[in-house]
Amino acid sequence: MMPNNLVRGSVDDTLTLPCKYPVDGGPREVCWGKGSCPISGCKNKVLAVDGTNVIWAESNRYKLLGDVTKGDVSLTISGLTKDQEGTYCCRVRIPGLFNDIKNEIKLEIKDVNLVRGSVNDKLVLPCSYDADSGTNPTCWGHGHCGLLKCHNKILQSDGNEVTWRASERYNLDGNLAKGNVSLTIESANADDGGVYCCRIAVPGAFNDIKKEIRVEIRDADRVTALVGDTVTLPCKYNVSEGTTPMCWGRGTCPTFKCTDTILETDGDVSWSELEKYKLTRNIKTGDVSLTIRSVTKEDEGMYCCRVEVPGLFNDKMKEINLEVEDDKTKLELFGRSHWTYICRHNNEAYNNEANPVSFRTLGLREEEEEERGEESEGSTEGKEAKKVKMENIGLTAVRRMKTWPLSFMGRNNVCDLPGPSNINLMDKTPGLVAPAVVVTGPLNGRVTIPCTNSDTTTTMCWGRGHCPTSKCNDDIIWTDGHKVIWRKSDRYQLLGNIRQGDVSLTITGAIKEDEGTYCCRVEIPGWFNDLKEEVTVKIEEEEIPDLHRTATEQDFTTLEECPDDTE
Repeated sequence: MMPNNLVRGSVDDTLTLPCKYPVDGGPREVCWGKGSCPISGCKNKVLAVDGTNVIWAESNRYKLLGDVTKGDVSLTISGLTKDQEGTYCCRVRIPGLFNDIKNEIKLEIKDVNLVRGSVNDKLVLPCSYDADSGTNPTCWGHGHCGLLKCHNKILQSDGNEVTWRASERYNLDGNLAKGNVSLTIESANADDGGVYCCRIAVPGAFNDIKKEIRVEIRDADRVTALVGDTVTLPCKYNVSEGTTPMCWGRGTCPTFKCTDTILETDGDVSWSELEKYKLTRNIKTGDVSLTIRSVTKEDEGMYCCRVEVPGLFNDKMKEINLEVEDDKTKLELFGRSHWTYICRHNNEAYNNEANPVSFRTLGLREEEEEERGEESEGSTEGKEAKKVKMENIGLTAVRRMKTWPLSFMGRNNVCDLPGPSNINLMDKTPGLVAPAVVVTGPLNGRVTIPCTNSDTTTTMCWGRGHCPTSKCNDDIIWTDGHKVIWRKSDRYQLLGNIRQGDVSLTITGAIKEDEGTYCCRVEIPGWFNDLKEEVTVKIEEEEIPDLHRTATEQDFTTLEECPDDTE
């Protein structure tokens, strides 16, 4: 037997346990197990090789990264945990009695304190020493403690005060005179994750006090919804090794379990706090996204999705911040044709004659006003807008312009500009249809919702409800830019040429429950670059005229303005 080897590492490290054999007689079967080498085979096996390939591994944390064909069967372990400490056996099978080559390696894992936080949190990394005999110089570094100094130093103290720091975000807020040198990190970001070293200088060779702390930063996703919406908070995990218990809770993810638990599952939902909390996706495929029905302002805040993984600190966690808007008078751009803009409430319950709304007028440059003459009256910023007739399809106002308003440049909502005036819904004007905004289809028939983009090789999704800040709420279909990679039901189809940007959604066998708002989202790299389009679907039980044509300038310019005495 080869002599024992000793390998040391820290929690969360990746390290390699060496093992090699001569390949003069050809490749051999090899196994790795936890524990001393028995008379034959490997006990508590973690990996097996048939001579040239790995044929089994307990988890994807165990790998052979060397050249197996040349006899290098060294075991690499990633994401070390304290329970992986102990003796490991590498066994190379050689024909004949007791001919096997065996190598035992002892693995020691140094425990590292763990501090968890979320983006923008204030973190405190604890570190202290006995200062009864006086204070000592201290340094903090981002990385493991070196032999003689702090690697990637971020802060230095002379024992009495901070003498240097890499950023104003780093500070020592404790009582230095009493040996409290805990590091405070303000406004944490994703780059703050990893191992930190607190090093207190003590006179003498190798006398320094060293403490390592691991920081884990969770970047919370952001999902927005309106009061009354049904919203889905996405969370998925890999089920290659089977389903596992998980929970959803309110607040940030704690060290263990969930705080203020609202739902738990052991593979099937076993408990939920309220009927409004549901897992509507396929749990067996690892999709444990949380659906919240009839959202209220009280539902706003942070949510934690926690999937339990055996081993210390192995759980998979995801934090999502849900923002709920309840502004009943906010207007959004509903559609446009040429320079005509159509605005509506963001809450459909308020789009009716009984609820007059506040419409914000559009700003024009002075030379544009002069060019427009009398037509510019009621359209300039701060002036009262005139009422207009329109079809009662949820619209709240129509504005006509000849040029793009300067005040709209850089804004997300052409309807959200200064200068409120009161606009009421008037008599119906047949034929007024906002292009690519309202789609009407027959009951039990086929409905196609148009959506196209010029970037033909990017991912996109369709979802129910308004478009959130990122992704889609209540996903119904996803593409990778070339083909559909997931769909909620076979009723949802993309029949256009996806590679050429036609991602129009077709719903077959339409039912009344298909009515509502749909979001088409094309993902574009960069902050807030995604292309988004919202479409309202209406399902009619009887045949209706074809209104799915593109509105023309003539359609809008024939609208009659109401006399002033109707105000």
